[in-house]
Amino acid sequence: MIKFSQVIFCIICLHKLIPAQSEIIQFDHFNLDDGLSQYTVYCIIQDSKGFLWFGTADGLNRYDGYKFKIFRNDPVDSTSLSANRIYSLYEDSYQNLWIGTYGGGLNKFNRETESFLHYKNIPGDDASLSDDEVLSIYEDNSQTLWIGTEGGGLNKFLREENHFKHYKNNPADQHSLSDDIVQVMYGDRSGVLWIGTRNGGLNKFDIQKERFVRYLNNPLDQFSLSNHEVRSIYEDSDGNLWIGTGNGGLNKFDTSDETFIHYTTNPSNPKSISSNRIFSIVEDKMGSLWIGTMGGGLNKYIGENDNFISYTTNPHVSTSLSNDGIFSLFEDDTGVLWIGTYGGGVNKLDRRKEQFALYRNDPNNPNSLSDNKVFSILEDHNRNIWIGTSSGLNKYDRATKRFTVYKSRPNDPGSLSNDEVLSIREDKSGRLWIGTYWAGLNLFDRKRNRFTSYKHDPNDPYSISENKIFTVYEDGFGYLWIGTDGGGLNRFDKDKKQFAHYKYDPNDITSISANRIFSICEDKSGDLWVGTDRGGLNKFNKLTNNFKNYKNDPNNPSSISSDGVFSIYESKSGDLWIGTYGGGLNKFIRDEEKFERFTIKDGLPSNVVYGILEDGSGNLWLSTNFGLSEFNPQSNSFKNYNVTDGLQSNEFNQGAFFKGSSGEMFFGGTNGFNIFHPDSIRDNPYLPKIAITEFQLLHKPVSIGYDSLFGRTILHKSISETEQIELNYDDNVISFEFAALDFWNPQKNQYAYIMEGFDEEWTHTNASIRLVTYTNLDPGEYFFKVKGSNNDGIWNEAGTPLKIIIHPPWWATWWAYSIYGVLIVLLILVLRQYDLRRQKLKQQLELEREHADKLEEIDQMKSRFFTNISHEFRTPLTLILGPAEKIISESIDVNAGKQAGLIKRNANRLLDLINQLLDLSKIEAGKLKLEASLSNLSSFVKGIAEAFESIAERKDITLRIHIEKQFIGAYFDKDKMQKIITNLLSNSFKFTKEGGQVEIKLFETERNSAIISVRDTGVGISDKDLPKIFDRFYQSDSSSTRESGGTGIGLALTKELVELHNGKITIDSKEGEWTEVTVELPLGMEHLEVNQIVKLEGEDLIEKEIFIRDYIPDTAEIEDSEIIKIDKNIVLIVEDNYDVREFIRDSIGSEFSVVEAMNGEQGLRKAEKYIPDLIISDVMMPKMDGYELVRRIKQDEKTSHIPVILLTAKSDRDSKLEGLGLGVDDYLTKPFDTKELMARIKNLIETRILLQQK
Repeated sequence: MIKFSQVIFCIICLHKLIPAQSEIIQFDHFNLDDGLSQYTVYCIIQDSKGFLWFGTADGLNRYDGYKFKIFRNDPVDSTSLSANRIYSLYEDSYQNLWIGTYGGGLNKFNRETESFLHYKNIPGDDASLSDDEVLSIYEDNSQTLWIGTEGGGLNKFLREENHFKHYKNNPADQHSLSDDIVQVMYGDRSGVLWIGTRNGGLNKFDIQKERFVRYLNNPLDQFSLSNHEVRSIYEDSDGNLWIGTGNGGLNKFDTSDETFIHYTTNPSNPKSISSNRIFSIVEDKMGSLWIGTMGGGLNKYIGENDNFISYTTNPHVSTSLSNDGIFSLFEDDTGVLWIGTYGGGVNKLDRRKEQFALYRNDPNNPNSLSDNKVFSILEDHNRNIWIGTSSGLNKYDRATKRFTVYKSRPNDPGSLSNDEVLSIREDKSGRLWIGTYWAGLNLFDRKRNRFTSYKHDPNDPYSISENKIFTVYEDGFGYLWIGTDGGGLNRFDKDKKQFAHYKYDPNDITSISANRIFSICEDKSGDLWVGTDRGGLNKFNKLTNNFKNYKNDPNNPSSISSDGVFSIYESKSGDLWIGTYGGGLNKFIRDEEKFERFTIKDGLPSNVVYGILEDGSGNLWLSTNFGLSEFNPQSNSFKNYNVTDGLQSNEFNQGAFFKGSSGEMFFGGTNGFNIFHPDSIRDNPYLPKIAITEFQLLHKPVSIGYDSLFGRTILHKSISETEQIELNYDDNVISFEFAALDFWNPQKNQYAYIMEGFDEEWTHTNASIRLVTYTNLDPGEYFFKVKGSNNDGIWNEAGTPLKIIIHPPWWATWWAYSIYGVLIVLLILVLRQYDLRRQKLKQQLELEREHADKLEEIDQMKSRFFTNISHEFRTPLTLILGPAEKIISESIDVNAGKQAGLIKRNANRLLDLINQLLDLSKIEAGKLKLEASLSNLSSFVKGIAEAFESIAERKDITLRIHIEKQFIGAYFDKDKMQKIITNLLSNSFKFTKEGGQVEIKLFETERNSAIISVRDTGVGISDKDLPKIFDRFYQSDSSSTRESGGTGIGLALTKELVELHNGKITIDSKEGEWTEVTVELPLGMEHLEVNQIVKLEGEDLIEKEIFIRDYIPDTAEIEDSEIIKIDKNIVLIVEDNYDVREFIRDSIGSEFSVVEAMNGEQGLRKAEKYIPDLIISDVMMPKMDGYELVRRIKQDEKTSHIPVILLTAKSDRDSKLEGLGLGVDDYLTKPFDTKELMARIKNLIETRILLQQK
């Protein structure tokens, strides 16, 4: 049987083999989705202009921080790249960019024309390149260019002669090149050229003597080169020469004694190099040596320990290395490390992110953080870090870099009481207190690794009031204060082990303001400040046991900005700072008891402030819902950091912040936690180069040289190399794209541009708007200038200028004016043309006359159509009215009678409209005859006016009737006169609001005429509408939100009927105050023809029903709470037509509680008041139409969930699309089927209920 000690020994050994978790290094990835041409990247450089270049297995890529520009071989273009597989890149001292291709030889890039000059092997020509597979390029101190090939040895490029000298292996010469496959070249600081070959080891080349010294692998010599294949060479800042081999690991070469120290992979040693295939080596500006391996990822050499840290791909970590095969490493001018991988695209390592050390859960590492949701952090007196997560309590040991996790075990009462740890506090005695969300307070005994829990006991008044704990705080007297979720504030006496409770009492203004306690802070005077959820800020006086409350007052900008208080902090200067939910940062001014607010508009990245810490310089560090912010209280300025700067995410958590004894700060959030020292956060000092990267004309990119799209040459060279552009006057849309070539965090780079000669000042923009467009620039000279900054605001003020010359049109040039003189001589021809135009004009007038005749004929056809269709309507209306009247008179069913009344009323309305249309048609056709008889106009007018008294009473409108004489004899057609007077009075009552006044007057004039005047105090008519008021079908408010409905026929017909009497009608109005219509009728019979006078045997005036439904107080004004049933779903009907509302109400009222509104404004108020389950709305309504109602309902968070059905007479596709675009759930066209309406209502309500349940 195995001894227990042996088991323990094995466990310890295994534990040591499991890697510790150091801070995480984050890589950004670039692949085809980002514009890269291919996933395998062999080589990387940065040119003197600031652009990055990537050589891939399929093309050359230029990168400006935002976009990749790809260069590939084009078989029909001899100046394109000669081959697409790029193995090497180099920029020489003349700023020429050289490209080594596989199969296409050597290429030299022309920046101005963006074309390539090819150097290839020509069989039989010893002065040509020795081989077309170019693996390496290097320029020595004498500006000589060296080219290493695969199989062709070494080439020396003689620039003046423009040919190559070859150096190849000679088996008979020990001082020749050891192998003809030259994979890498490197020149050290002493000027020695080192050459790495595939099978011939390392060569030292004496350029003067043209002799090679070989360093090969000798299996019997442990200090010889470890492998014959040399893949990479690099000299570090200490003068050490590092050689990476194909399968022999890394070698450090001592040039003094010519010995090699080997670093090879050791599976039992996690600190050894991760692979023996070393393809790239580079030392960064911070002195770290990075080694790229094939299959082992990226390694960093730790010189002081002579070991390595490896970084490999992790499928569970999105920011890990994208692929473990690394071909190339390159550090740019800003200190960013770029990694070219085998099949993983480009990786970017921004070392500045390491300023914010990051710790996360690694599913493959049991020594990592237990969960990424971090709710609390604390550094204890031993500098151990304690982290509360949603999955237990973690202790991080800085020395071993391992996490120990404490979790709840149901069967172990000495374990943590719950895994959701929201607060950690170390008291003055060094005891650790842990607040959990579900299981109360825990005291941790570090010696015994046991927890003692304190939970709520309903039978113990001295137990904690609530098990859900948000925060734990120790005051100056050693009392623990515990903020709970719903149980108020607790004070814990550690000696008595008793809790005192402080809860909200609505009857006590000195009680705490809410029972959800987010934050606690004791100030220097001993007052305790307590932050609550929706209860604002509380100040607790320990002597009086009273709370003073500070809440948000929407009308007082000096009140606290929000009632949700996440954090409270008293600075060294004595200022009290408050972080709120939704209200940003607040500073409490104690003397004046008011708050100064700092929000997004002041530069804060988010108005949700979770935590506040102060650094040694007095700056506040704020964790928010969108990154971390450094606030300077002296300048009231913010500097913001987000996930691109190395933060765990943009979202932090309330309670997860702590300042350690050394000044380090700890902030946790939804994806791990960060540790940093504010003094170590350094700004990016790099001054970026500015480049114009693209020029567009008419929103199309302009090519270099002849551009077939525009039919001419606009750019003679690359836009980034261009100083001047000449354009035509009609090139009226031009655009420029630009970039600041700083790659730390390009999305934070800032820009400013100006078009001198057009713009008066600089326009500032950010990285999201780098393409600017100018339109319709006048001919002349301009200067387009752009300047930019890096991510930390370091500006390149010089920027990049570009001269723009816009040539005038030909008619504005000097030679054009010469032509004008010649044209004067041709004036006779112009006069002749004028005569021809006159003839043409006559022909056009004749054509227009014919067109007018056709229009008149069409108008007559339209009138005949209206007449015929109106006659056809009369028969079905008769068959509707007859049965309806019979049902009313005979039915004993009240509801049936009510419905029949509804049918009769609306059928009569339709009949009245048809009669009006018929009258208009008769007038147009000249067939409407006047049948005038002598009658008493006074009694006639009075009788009609008195019929409106009941209407006036219902609408609370004063009706005044002034008849000058009891008898005014006049010849008039009684039927038509009744229509005139009724129309005028109906309009007045329709547009006069309650409490208004309508007045009708009748009097004789000295001109032997009678005047009928109707004046009201209604809405009035605007000056622009007044001239058109008598036009047919015209409405002074034709919108869908007009105050009252109508057809626009009434006044047009009235005018025609008055003029049929040889009378005159006029109208006068003041918008918003009054309207007066005056009808003047001639007395006597001289103005009438004989056939217009009839004799009547008596009064035959037929009294017609006056439609008073519009004037009855609407049921929509009734208090809806009286008709709402608790057990029924509420349906809100918004419809300006009472009869339609009544019809819908009767149709669905048995199954739903119905609330009514007569217009959109009233509908919106009732929707907000009752929050109905569904809304049925008309589209065309007074005050607010249906579309506007839907838009406001869907924008309001309280009502946005309510389904809406639109009922409308508009059946066209555009109207439906407009409604659906606003969020309308269903659309029914009038007339509609009530069963269909009921089915759609039920379906929408049931669907919404199902969604809510999910």
